[in-house]
Amino acid sequence: MGRGLDRGQIDEEQFTARNAALLQEKAQLQARWAELDAKLAEGESVEISLDKVRQTLQDFHRVWAHLTLEEGRELLRSLVEDLRVWRDRAELKLLFFPPTELSVVFQRGPTPERGSPSSPRTEGES
Repeated sequence: MGRGLDRGQIDEEQFTARNAALLQEKAQLQARWAELDAKLAEGESVEISLDKVRQTLQDFHRVWAHLTLEEGRELLRSLVEDLRVWRDRAELKLLFFPPTELSVVFQRGPTPERGSPSSPRTEGES
């Protein structure tokens, strides 16, 4: 910008006006930055008790009923720390909770025809 002034491309009045606008924008960005830093600092100091989390999860069914599919998916991703599945059982580990073993019963559905997009591939198939 200063080079334009040196080369005579803009006059001093134009430079002063443009510089004032840039200084104002800089001040606004610095204020926004300070605001975001303050919010970040607040977030770091927020403490949530384990009891409060457990109490909230007791009402999970009520919350779940009002979530969209995407919201439910994101909530589960946030809560499930680990999931292991065997033929007859599963082990679920939620954040803040010990692992829980669950009984599971898998039922066979209709077998897809060979070669259909949903059929599993076997060795030798490409």
